[in-house]
Amino acid sequence: MCLLASGGLAAAGAWVPDDWPLGVRVAAAVAAAIAAGAAGSFVTEVMNARRAKTSTRGVLEHLLRPLTPPAPVDEAEQSVFTLLLATTCPTPFWGRQAERQRLWDWCEAPATSPVMVLGGHGGCGKTRLALQAARGLDEDWVTGWLKADTGPQLVDAVAAAEMPTLVLVDDADTRTDVGTLLDAVAAHDGRPPLRVLLITRHGDGLRQALIDAVEEPHRPVIVQAPVLTLRRLGQQGDLIRWYGEATVAFATRSGRSVPHLSSATAPVQEGQTLLEVLAAAMFAVLHAAGPGDQVLGESGGRRPGPPPKPRPRPRPPRHRAERPGAAHRKPRRPPEGRRSVPGPDG
Repeated sequence: MCLLASGGLAAAGAWVPDDWPLGVRVAAAVAAAIAAGAAGSFVTEVMNARRAKTSTRGVLEHLLRPLTPPAPVDEAEQSVFTLLLATTCPTPFWGRQAERQRLWDWCEAPATSPVMVLGGHGGCGKTRLALQAARGLDEDWVTGWLKADTGPQLVDAVAAAEMPTLVLVDDADTRTDVGTLLDAVAAHDGRPPLRVLLITRHGDGLRQALIDAVEEPHRPVIVQAPVLTLRRLGQQGDLIRWYGEATVAFATRSGRSVPHLSSATAPVQEGQTLLEVLAAAMFAVLHAAGPGDQVLGESGGRRPGPPPKPRPRPRPPRHRAERPGAAHRKPRRPPEGRRSVPGPDG
């Protein structure tokens, strides 16, 4: 502040003409110093506000798990089957464009229910859709997965940070802390926007069960919550194409050979879920390993395959050795009582 004020005095001294009266020049210098001090105070307030906002955002993000878990330090410790998880799957996002747009509209709408239920059969892509919607929001949104038993603290942190927030709650039908979260959400005044997406297999059933889990004055927050139910996705041609893309993605990520693929056939059929298609692609990659490929260990790391069995060495032919001195052995004499009888001529 002192530097700005002294800078203001110096600047005033530079542009005030020397032929002006001394009193006028002093007054101009004082006015310049006051303006410089006000500007410095404004800059300081802005910087302090940014620091406070960054701090409160950090507190808010601490109460949420990140959308994508951090990669392991040693990739060899990561099992190849984690590639089937929605949070780490390397395949493209297929379909569900209309459903994703509906989630975006729900987040951005000023007058809407703060809670939505996302339902559908297991493996149909609910978690993947929720992730894609969260990642597509503007940067000023805070997004993440709800940590256990942090609902009331989370809502308070949202109000303190003054930042729009989307909270994802996976397997909401198996958690015991959803009721307290909804009670805190119902007491939130709506500024800034706070959205809670409950992910479950049975949307209507969860909403009915949660009515008794919240306090009676707060029940409208779940009664008025819309339910978005996902259906099975894709026809036979779509599944064949997605199977091929998933096979290439899994083979590339795991460092394996890409098995032979056909654009017309694949071990998938219409009516299967996306998870079943992904599992078929992973099975093809794991069972198409060539002689030079690596074998996955039990923990997911790679280890060399079993060495080839050594060929048996040919054994030399066995010969019956003659006993020493056999060539010079004298003929055996018959026993005394068994002498040969001479013939009539001798």
